[in-house]
Amino acid sequence: MTTKEEGYRGNCIGVKGAAISFEKNSFDLLRLYAAFAVMFLHFTSFYFMYAEKSNPAIVGIRESVLCFHGVIILFVMSGFLNAASYDKTENGKVFLKKKLVRLYPELWVCTLVNLCVVSILVWELLDGGMIVWLITQFFGISITPSCLEPFGTGSVNGSLWTVFVELQLYVVTAFGYKYLKRLSVCKWVIVLAMALAANLVTEYITLGLPEVIQKAIGRTFIPYVIWYLAGVFCYCQREVLLPLLKKYCVLLLILYGALYRIDFLKNGFYCGMITSVLFPFVVIGAAYALPKIRLKKDISYGMFLYHWIVINVFVHFDIYKKLHWAVALLIFVAVSVILGWLSTILVGEVVKNYCKNRQKAVQ
Repeated sequence: MTTKEEGYRGNCIGVKGAAISFEKNSFDLLRLYAAFAVMFLHFTSFYFMYAEKSNPAIVGIRESVLCFHGVIILFVMSGFLNAASYDKTENGKVFLKKKLVRLYPELWVCTLVNLCVVSILVWELLDGGMIVWLITQFFGISITPSCLEPFGTGSVNGSLWTVFVELQLYVVTAFGYKYLKRLSVCKWVIVLAMALAANLVTEYITLGLPEVIQKAIGRTFIPYVIWYLAGVFCYCQREVLLPLLKKYCVLLLILYGALYRIDFLKNGFYCGMITSVLFPFVVIGAAYALPKIRLKKDISYGMFLYHWIVINVFVHFDIYKKLHWAVALLIFVAVSVILGWLSTILVGEVVKNYCKNRQKAVQ
């Protein structure tokens, strides 16, 4: 969901004269890992549900991606890179326009593909609720019409809630970043503590509430803003933090691994508080500790959009039961990667080039 760095190209001067180039990072690699992690998490979730058997390898994969959670990586990187992008943008309006152009076209085409899939496989289930679904999908709001609840996983594209949350965080950045960038470290600590409290309180208040209300609360940015703001904080304090996070990344990783299993630290909405507090700094540190890696094609967003459609097809045709888990996983990954690549090439890059050419023509 996050794009490559869009503006800040200077050096980040660190402590004692050390310098770290902002663009010498592995965000491309981390973004790709995050997309795969989300895919593996969803694949394993429905494997346990529909294969009706356990498997040590599947358990291991699931535990690994839960520890190094793809969604949290995406939000942390988004906060860091969106702050960098805003710094080179004229104003919040231009920033929002740029982000929406990046996000919406591939989402719209994915929605049409999804519509074609359900129209072919379960056309007899469709009713007028599909019109509401199309309208909400146009704005990036993830819902499932009641007519499609019997199909596949029961969710048309369950991973799209993160897109809607990301849209809200774009608005937060457009209107709030100019204030956040001026905060002192002490004030930042207060802001991050409040964001963590919001996450913990959300877990508490949603207990016992009807599922529809839980989902509504879970579609707001409030429970997840801690990860996004941690990324913004790392960018705003980059001159000091980046050299330190790069230097001590391995130690942070070991500390995170040691604390991850402590029960009381597992409290929190969507993930444990130790993940909310420590893991964002591991992510940013890893981005600069790893070698600089640039991918020619960033297909992560396309993979993120289409993998749930593949899972729905798997469930519809009972693939989880019919194939060995490794074969099913290989097919799942291959199809998701191909669809992600096609989305990037045929939609994402076409729109990007069109916008570039139009901007040149205006200039």
